[in-house]
Amino acid sequence: MEQGKSIPKSLVESIKIIREHLKVIQVNLDILEVLKLKGAISLTDKRFIEIINLDKKHRRVFEDFVLKILPDYLDSESVVTDKVLSKQFQVWASDLIISLSHLDKVCKAFIQDKINSDKKLKRTIRAIEVKDKRFWRFLDKVKGKTQVFESFNEESEDAELIEES
Repeated sequence: MEQGKSIPKSLVESIKIIREHLKVIQVNLDILEVLKLKGAISLTDKRFIEIINLDKKHRRVFEDFVLKILPDYLDSESVVTDKVLSKQFQVWASDLIISLSHLDKVCKAFIQDKINSDKKLKRTIRAIEVKDKRFWRFLDKVKGKTQVFESFNEESEDAELIEES
């Protein structure tokens, strides 16, 4: 009976970490896309452009490894190739994890800055000084009353209707 190959634990862990990073980054990019569509992010924002370019770079690196390098190694059948492929994958995965961590951090910092700027904007809108205080005394007087203007409730019985002819 042929013994099945086992994947080293370090490679399995690397794959899990890469998957998690890719999921989180995809969510962050979706958030940024919504913000861009709503007009909160301009297409000329340097940080946004940096994030998009990093994402494109990661996709290109992933495609190059999976579509160019990996098929060449899988095509050969030597035992040495398995070890070389394993080592090549470890190096590639380590580099990708570091780069994905950086992209994740940049995305989260950018989103947090947008949240903070929105909070500041909301505070400024709430903190606008009311300069016209002419009616404040009147409003204080009628605060507890149910009917502010009693004259509106009283209808004159001798009111005449004016008809236009």
